[in-house]
Amino acid sequence: MSLFEKEVSDNYNEFASRMSNLRVLQKVAKDSFSKEMSACIESAKSLKGCQLGDDFPISAQNMTYNCLETGEARFYGFSKITIEEQKMRLFEHKNKQYQWLLAEAYEIYAEYIETIYASAGYCDPSLWLMADFGNIPYSENIEHDMEFYKQQANKKKDKPKSILTQFRRVFPKIESIERNNAHKLNIQLSISLIKNLRHIIVHEGGSVNDKESFIQKVLKECSLYNPKSPNENHLAYIDNYFGDKEYGNLILLLEKNYTTEFPLHMFTDRLGNLMELLVAHASLITTELHKHITNNSS
Repeated sequence: MSLFEKEVSDNYNEFASRMSNLRVLQKVAKDSFSKEMSACIESAKSLKGCQLGDDFPISAQNMTYNCLETGEARFYGFSKITIEEQKMRLFEHKNKQYQWLLAEAYEIYAEYIETIYASAGYCDPSLWLMADFGNIPYSENIEHDMEFYKQQANKKKDKPKSILTQFRRVFPKIESIERNNAHKLNIQLSISLIKNLRHIIVHEGGSVNDKESFIQKVLKECSLYNPKSPNENHLAYIDNYFGDKEYGNLILLLEKNYTTEFPLHMFTDRLGNLMELLVAHASLITTELHKHITNNSS
């Protein structure tokens, strides 16, 4: 394995390890939710056995804070919840955990795209735009170390979109697979959706103010917006990651149950599917770069 191949391989392995850890954390959150929900159901059975109503509180808590000036405890709120309210809070908490796992997954992905772009320039400077070299013009007679390429990649504007655009230009197969793949998805749409979901999770508490505007933004960023003839499949794909009715503006990443003709419990792993798409897309780019390096060194 050449030095260049090792550079690309090491970076991908670190990315894959970090993404794998998020899947483990998803399972931890899922298992914890199941245990808490089971305990909640058992509590409900106990209350019925004691002939207590559904509105009987199972928990009560005073909310206090310590005054900055005097240090004394001051009351600011009171909470009491019933079994049904506790169940709802468990769902809300699990969804919030899933939201932040997706946000972190996208940030790891975006960071990797920047890293792999630096590696691409280091391995073959011709894969970069001339503007990427900044004030130092590219010359075959000048060799830059890896740190230079990392710094220049970090300076690129509109990352990772601008980097992905360049990768598609130098490796046309990437865009071809993004549009025609085994998942039967437009991967550029998926990446745009995840990017914008992450923004809402981090900056808006995981709920959009205007879902129609959100959908337009997602579609415009991947050049799929067509107000005169909207693609219903694209709209349904985006809407799948939101709740129903009063939760219509909430980003919903919990497992989605569905029925089949078989007596099996079936569900769609919404969060897992999105994280796996990020890994698959990063892997596609890495594979194309690796093939390029191999061909150039042979």
